[in-house]
Amino acid sequence: MIDLDDCFDCSTAFESDPYLVALYQLCMLLQRAMKAVNRVRLSKTTDAQLEGILADFDAWLVHVPDALQFAGSESTVQAGMLHAMIVCFEVRPLSRSPSLVLSPPS
Repeated sequence: MIDLDDCFDCSTAFESDPYLVALYQLCMLLQRAMKAVNRVRLSKTTDAQLEGILADFDAWLVHVPDALQFAGSESTVQAGMLHAMIVCFEVRPLSRSPSLVLSPPS
């Protein structure tokens, strides 16, 4: 996994494209969240850190331009991609649960 401390903030290079800025910001938030809940770090992660990450997700969503807000079939492809990334992240932990695995059709 990429360590944010080793990265240069390149979001300013994409300021002319709101989608790339939003995508970059979302990727950084998802990376922080994944690092916080991985098996090695979860026991060291505090409630305050998790609440901070959730607050940052909420703040990010508020600042996403209207054209990139997901609104169903009326949304742009870019809005759909951002939405899909968030949904996949939210659903991913559930996919590991054996009780939620669907049986193949007989």
